[in-house]
Amino acid sequence: MLKNNKSLRPHLLRIIIIIYLLTSIAALSLIYFTLNNKIEDLGTKFSIQYLLKEKNRITTPIEREIALAKKMVDTPTLKKWAENENDKHLKELALSELESYRKHFQDKSYFFVIDKSGDYYFNNKNNEFKDNQYSYTLDKNNEKDQWYFTTMKNIDDFILNVNVDRVLNTTKLWIDAIVYNNNGEKIGMAGTGLTLDRFLENFIKTDSSFITPILFDEKGFIQAYKNTDYIQMSAISTELSQQKDKTIFELIGSKEKEKMKTIMQKLTENSEKVHTLKLKINNNKRIAAITYIPAINWYIMILLDSSEIFSLWEFSSIIAVLIISLLLIVIAIVYFINKIIINPIDRLIDFTEIVASGNYEQEININSKNELGRLANSFNKMAATIRKHTNNLEDLVKQRTFELTNSNKELAAKNNKIMDNISYAKYLQNSILPLKNNLKNYFLVVILNFGDILHKKYYP
Repeated sequence: MLKNNKSLRPHLLRIIIIIYLLTSIAALSLIYFTLNNKIEDLGTKFSIQYLLKEKNRITTPIEREIALAKKMVDTPTLKKWAENENDKHLKELALSELESYRKHFQDKSYFFVIDKSGDYYFNNKNNEFKDNQYSYTLDKNNEKDQWYFTTMKNIDDFILNVNVDRVLNTTKLWIDAIVYNNNGEKIGMAGTGLTLDRFLENFIKTDSSFITPILFDEKGFIQAYKNTDYIQMSAISTELSQQKDKTIFELIGSKEKEKMKTIMQKLTENSEKVHTLKLKINNNKRIAAITYIPAINWYIMILLDSSEIFSLWEFSSIIAVLIISLLLIVIAIVYFINKIIINPIDRLIDFTEIVASGNYEQEININSKNELGRLANSFNKMAATIRKHTNNLEDLVKQRTFELTNSNKELAAKNNKIMDNISYAKYLQNSILPLKNNLKNYFLVVILNFGDILHKKYYP
């Protein structure tokens, strides 16, 4: 029940406004968290797709070079020459074969080593050694030549080696494939080099500022990154491998170090997988996608700033439409509540005040079949009943008044008749009995005479 005759309308309006505000806050919160999760989900999927694209872009030419190198070492002419190096005819045919492969290699270079002699043959892109492909003879006692002897001992098919030249500031991938004779014996090695500089440059240079690609090796040393201060170009040396300020672990932060190592181990076991995680780079949140390139024993990671791809402000028009829609709904609710509830209640209140003033002739007309319509009909029936009883009461009062008036008249007539009878009786009394004064004198004489008699009797 409202106190101090306050209207229900402002109370109801306040409640609707509060509900509107709470609903808006809840809706905006839901939109924020939903969009934020959706943005992260899309960002994760995008980073994975971008990562796989970059991995394929790097591995495809490497796989092509590997296939070409393996085909080269399987050439019969080269096998025969490796067992008969001094045969000039075989040498001429073999070098011609090597030159043919050189033209198809991407780096336009090759090397060939005959195991019996240790002679190293080489020609490059510029064809500088066209007439003299022999370079030098490998020496087991020379530390610089140990790569060959170690590879021949431990590798059965082929191996990839990444060589970083600090002087020339180049990164080159060498493909070393083993040459076998028909008896399955190792008789030499051949291969080619693939300059990775162009791939690394294209890998680092992206048109999107929200994408940051990184390449790092199994020790965590960064091989390609937009910030060259982090690139450790000579990480293969013992001196630089002891440094701790240029690895991926220092870039991502110590908290994620163990997690990163675990992911690297899993990717080494299954290079087809892609792992994603959330990282904090320079106090900025990033989505990271990581995979492994076994061909070069490197890891490729894509850092994605999802906030740059999608911003909540891009959905401001949708949010505005939502807020305006909610506002219109509230206005519609207020309008219909006023029309359907408040206004009929006001009319009912006015009607009850009219009835309370004694006017039972009025009727309230609410054309509705809901509870308020039925309540209005009940009020009309109540007013009709009161009006009927009031009219009947007035007729009854008139009838009772008329009957009472007739009764009063009859009683007055009877009273008059009684009074007449009393007057007549008094007249008869006066006519028969002496007057009051004579009667008094008579009794006085009687008393005196009686007194004389008594006196004479007792006092003779």
